[in-house]
Amino acid sequence: MVEAPSTLWTRVLTVPVESSGPPGSPTDIATRDAQLDAIARWGIPDPSKLVRLTAITQPTFVANGDNDTFMSTENSHLLAYHLPNVQLRIYPDAGHGFLDQHPELFADHIRAFLDGG
Repeated sequence: MVEAPSTLWTRVLTVPVESSGPPGSPTDIATRDAQLDAIARWGIPDPSKLVRLTAITQPTFVANGDNDTFMSTENSHLLAYHLPNVQLRIYPDAGHGFLDQHPELFADHIRAFLDGG
């Protein structure tokens, strides 16, 4: 099930962010907000522009690890929510290197996707 963007962003904004201090020490709200603003300016300053993704009608395969801190797993759910013909695969106990962690499973999923399934 693909999560609605409003619920998704609420969860993203409530996740504590790590600071540059000792491991596990949380950052302050101002730092979190500055990071969010930077992400918005870099990526999607107007979330309504995500609607453009609905114009991509080709079958699309979106894959990620369930704990990717480099390319947030939440963004994969966000893409899948807006793409009309998407197959979303989230690999368990995996981060950004899910391809190395689940190579056979990923290959099976890609083969099935390319075969139309």
